[in-house]
Amino acid sequence: NFQSVTGASTKQAVAELKRTNWKVDVAVEHWFSEGKVPDSGSTRRVDPAKVEALFAQYKDEDGDYISIGGVLSLAGDLGLEMTDLQTTILLCLMNFLKLQSKHVNFVQGMTELGADTVAELKSALA
Repeated sequence: NFQSVTGASTKQAVAELKRTNWKVDVAVEHWFSEGKVPDSGSTRRVDPAKVEALFAQYKDEDGDYISIGGVLSLAGDLGLEMTDLQTTILLCLMNFLKLQSKHVNFVQGMTELGADTVAELKSALA
């Protein structure tokens, strides 16, 4: 796991892994050869009310989670297909288990990415 070896934040890990075409060994080598250091997480503070509103937009009516329908809707709003690499990254970062994300995982993922709108999330995944 890139983050456990380097101590990088989620945002740093995604950027470094994208830069090296998702080759973990190359990313780790590049990280240390460049003398990079972990940041304290997101460089942008998110607005909790905006994150809550975003979660409410995609969550299931009968629970405190986002299910497959919300995942498909969010991916569509991001301009992504379910087969896109960015969708896989999103699913991992927000701990979507069985294509379902609990509220706490959604909020944590958005906070780690420093995003509180669909546009900012799209930019973080680009």
